Order: sequence, then C-alpha cells, then structure tokens
Amino acid sequence: MDEDEALRESENLEEIVRAAAGDAAVHVTDGESVDDVRDYGRVLDALDAISGGVLGITARRFEEGATRTIVLERGARAAIELRLEGDTDWIDHPALVEQLDRALEADGAPGRFYAFCSRSWGQEVGFAYLPKAEGERIAELVAAREEIAIFEDFFPKGRQTVDEE
Repeated sequence: MDEDEALRESENLEEIVRAAAGDAAVHVTDGESVDDVRDYGRVLDALDAISGGVLGITARRFEEGATRTIVLERGARAAIELRLEGDTDWIDHPALVEQLDRALEADGAPGRFYAFCSRSWGQEVGFAYLPKAEGERIAELVAAREEIAIFEDFFPKGRQTVDEE
C-alpha cells in the first residue's frame, strides 16, 4: 500500500494532515477561545511558528468590535490587516486563513495555511502550513471522507471574509 492509499484509508483526519505536513507544521487548538481580539495573539504566534516564521510579525495592533481588526506589522514588508468576525468566542478560521494567505501570496511565500476540523473532535480547530500542491493533494485524498472531515471547514474551497462595513 503506498502513502496515498494509507492516508485514504485512515480514519483520523489529524493523522492525515500530520503525515503530509509533519508535526512541526500543524497546530491544533480550542476553536472557542477568543473572548477578546487580543486572544488571537496566541493563535497568530502558533501560525507563525508552524510556518517557520513566514509571517514575520514584528508588532500587532488589536481593535475589538463587531468586526475584530488586527494589524500585523512585518518590518519592511507590507502590513497585514485582518478583519475577523466579532461578537463570538469562536476563532474565525476561514477568514483568518484566507486573509493571511492573500498576504503570503503577495509576498511570494512557498506555502499557505489550511484550517481543518475533524468529526471526532469537540470544538477543536487545526491549522497546517503546507506547499499549495501538497494541501490540494490532501484535500483530494479526503474529499469523499465525510465520516472524518467537516468539509465546510476542511481546506475550504469557498473562503469567507467579514463583510466590509
């Protein structure tokens, strides 16, 4: 059985992602953990760590509201402004990943972030940093595996953003 066949047979979504990305490029956390916009600081630190520092955050500014705004200063590179859903304690992972990836694409970064949730989890959300082709390969491997993945959250094809006000 080759690697793809083994992954296709796996019942554990996190195992599939870790097999492809490696443990150092995966972070799983409590998805209901942002009581305040500043709580995103630890999420952003973890994402920067799993990406090998590709975000290059040098400073952060936070604004709480119906739309949570985070500005990530990155030295000589363009700042990243994140606009995330407010009035919730759930991590807005679709919008977070989409907006970070847009900035990384503009930087010419070799990879992108992926968010995933497993049906076997409670309220956890996972993040991985992978080369785009590898992320697409994993998404294809689990595309028909509804018993293990929540597909509106796993490598979302239709990304979400907060509406501009």
